[in-house]
Amino acid sequence: MKNMHTSIIVLVCILAMTAITLFAQPYMFDQNGNGTRYIAYYPHTLPFDVAPDPSGGISTSPVLIYSLGEPVISGDVALMEPNGTTIADLLRFFTPAGGGVSDLILYSQPDNTLAGVGIPYTSNPVEINEVNPATLWYPSSGQPGASTLPGHPVYETFEYDVITEAPEPSSVALVVVAAGITLVVRSLHRKDSAV
Repeated sequence: MKNMHTSIIVLVCILAMTAITLFAQPYMFDQNGNGTRYIAYYPHTLPFDVAPDPSGGISTSPVLIYSLGEPVISGDVALMEPNGTTIADLLRFFTPAGGGVSDLILYSQPDNTLAGVGIPYTSNPVEINEVNPATLWYPSSGQPGASTLPGHPVYETFEYDVITEAPEPSSVALVVVAAGITLVVRSLHRKDSAV
């Protein structure tokens, strides 16, 4: 019996530790204004606007702008097509000249989405491969999207979904499911032992 309790505790701890990566996804967004920010592990709608480009990248039409709710390092992240030379989408982290809360401006090749206004000129973007259906950007210290708040850990993740999917379960939900499965197996084991 003691071994069963120890096994349950070890299993729950392992699942909790492996599920921590789910906590490291504070921002999820797509080309149509569907965005989520995780605050204290709980999802909150990421505010967005379709407005004139504050960075001056596109002047011919309004662009999709997400408000990040915190200051981050400005710069561009280019999501590259498989050929390695064409920019499929561009994430522009933009902080107004006076400072304050940063925005994420999302540009995409022309299509019928809110971000599909074309790709503006970018001088020195960080290039990453676009992966469908979701591309992840983990900014390191000093890279576009990294927090500028003092003492704030650098663990931010930006998940760009080309196709909006159902949100991933939280690690708490995974731990509860694992504990439930373990308890069911345990009760079945007890019934078998009693017979």
